[in-house]
Amino acid sequence: MPIGNYEGLNQKFEQFGKDLHDLRKLIKEIRYQAEFFSGFYENSFLERIEEFKNIQEILGQIHDCEVLHQFLESVLKADLAKVLPTVNQIIQQEQTAFWQSWQPIQQRYLSLDFRQSLRSLLMTPLLP
Repeated sequence: MPIGNYEGLNQKFEQFGKDLHDLRKLIKEIRYQAEFFSGFYENSFLERIEEFKNIQEILGQIHDCEVLHQFLESVLKADLAKVLPTVNQIIQQEQTAFWQSWQPIQQRYLSLDFRQSLRSLLMTPLLP
């Protein structure tokens, strides 16, 4: 999505914001569970854990921008774009940057080959 298309991105956040936040919470749980078992797997497993941490951070930042935007609008009781256009633009730029960071990761995890490689990794712990 082009960086200037804030309206389209805002619609996506309205539509999928709760799902993204729920995904962040799920990734957090998975990451902590994976860290517990990290000693049983090769280094590529540790790379996945770092990636989970990165995903958690990116999705958290997207959510934080949305929460900040909603908070400011509720406190100001006005459209943020009208009363504080510069602040609104900064929040949207930040959110867009995080969204753009998320997109390649999302596509990677949607890939059948990548998901199969994750399953394969989980099915092959180190031998004692």
